[in-house]
Amino acid sequence: ADNGHWSATSGGASCACVPNNTTDSLTFDANSGTGTIVVSMPSGTLSATNITASNFNGTLDFATSDNAVTIISSFTNSSTVTRQLDMGDGTWTLSGVQATWGIGTGTNLTLNANGSTIAFTGTASGQRRFQSGGKTYNVLTVNGTTNFPFVISGAPTIGTFTASAPNRLYFGAATTTTITNFTDISGSSSSQVFISTDVLSNGVATISTGSTWICDWCAFQGITAA
Repeated sequence: ADNGHWSATSGGASCACVPNNTTDSLTFDANSGTGTIVVSMPSGTLSATNITASNFNGTLDFATSDNAVTIISSFTNSSTVTRQLDMGDGTWTLSGVQATWGIGTGTNLTLNANGSTIAFTGTASGQRRFQSGGKTYNVLTVNGTTNFPFVISGAPTIGTFTASAPNRLYFGAATTTTITNFTDISGSSSSQVFISTDVLSNGVATISTGSTWICDWCAFQGITAA
């Protein structure tokens, strides 16, 4: 964490403003250079409300120091510029009630998940979104909620997926989500799990998993298992 590498505005003068607070919003953009930014926080954790790295034409490196990342609202890295994200082995926590992982439909992103975990920990009061960009991830965990869906889009490949009950898990219509290890879910009559396509009227989503999977008190709609 070096004050000489941070500014309060895009392309502005450097300042004594190293971010490490959940009220900070971080932007990596065209004014951030084209090399490698190594994130290394003294506390071992980078905290922010939002992190946006869409127009940064370089490598955002969390792997060298394996820092954890705590985000309230969103991580966004959807663009067409050539860029790379090395996630490291830390946990990326999205704690907001409507948190978003936003890789989306961008192109030219190399994503190295390394040994990282993406953890949605908030109890939702609206949709939480995992816009995967079709990338390969190591571990994804989703805290239980009640009435609001957790939406997975973009046909990702996920090493281990864990969700707790009660939950509503929506998978992208006309896509295949590949899960190497789908962790068992233990629901109950008062803590149920609804697994569905994100187009409830006529969409079909495919879940492809190599593991034997058990889910108690689960309901399915518009899902093909492979």
